[in-house]
Amino acid sequence: MLSLSVKFEVDNAAYPPSSFQSTSPGRNYADVLASNRFLTYFKNSLLVTGTATGLAMLVGVPAGYGIARMAARKWPS
Repeated sequence: MLSLSVKFEVDNAAYPPSSFQSTSPGRNYADVLASNRFLTYFKNSLLVTGTATGLAMLVGVPAGYGIARMAARKWPS
């Protein structure tokens, strides 16, 4: 993923694949950070991942506690 992030789209789909980029790899990152919408997208990502994690914890923690507290039974042989 890191190698794809520093290449241009044309280089990502090239056959045979190129290993090295001839231009500055930092330019792609600078372009993304200079984008006016980057902070909006980043905030939305944090909101979605935080909500999903919170809901998973809300369900998972009580379920895990209940399973851990269940008495183990021996199955008849």
